[in-house]
Amino acid sequence: MGAATWIVAQPTWAQSPGTTQDPWVAPRTPDGQPDIQGVWTNFDSTPFEAPSEIDIGRLAPLAKWFPGANQPPRHPNPEQPTVVREVSGFADGPNRAPRNTRRRSMVVDPPSGRIPVREEAVGMRNQRLIHLTDTWMNHTPWERCITRGVPGGIFPPGYGAGYRILQTDGYVVILYEMIHDARIIPLDGRPHLDNSIRAWNGDSRGRWEGNTLVVEVTNYNDKGT
Repeated sequence: MGAATWIVAQPTWAQSPGTTQDPWVAPRTPDGQPDIQGVWTNFDSTPFEAPSEIDIGRLAPLAKWFPGANQPPRHPNPEQPTVVREVSGFADGPNRAPRNTRRRSMVVDPPSGRIPVREEAVGMRNQRLIHLTDTWMNHTPWERCITRGVPGGIFPPGYGAGYRILQTDGYVVILYEMIHDARIIPLDGRPHLDNSIRAWNGDSRGRWEGNTLVVEVTNYNDKGT
């Protein structure tokens, strides 16, 4: 089971000494949901995982073939680049400076910055890589333009990182720019689909806890990554 959490942040406005402000209240939709609608993006070149020592040694000989290979390695206090290459103002995310230069990966727990992976999953991945060109089924759903999955679809893809959130009575819908996916999340407490029904992005059910939308996902198929 996966969980995706959306938090409606409380803005802090500058104020002169001696003045007071009324507490900020999250806007609401007509049916009473916290209003998180809008068009969002998440440009960030922070790697999802920190590289392992094995990865560093294995990929070093190939680095010269990839963009950014001559950039210095990430460290706690890097200098900010003076020139940022962009395809446009809305693309080319990997060439942007990371939002948090002290963070070496998006994964912060465990401290290694790497997701613990079961041995059987590693074996399956390696088997697919060895036989990558044998069949199209050994390529990822993203490569095949099916979906980036859940929660993968919400992580920065490098380009096409736009998200539109819509809310209707009893639903939240997330539209992804990448592959033009649409994730429909019911909020009415209905049970999950029967266990025999499986989907690429699973079966989502949401609920509000204060101003936080909590989404539980089950019923993934076994064809994703």
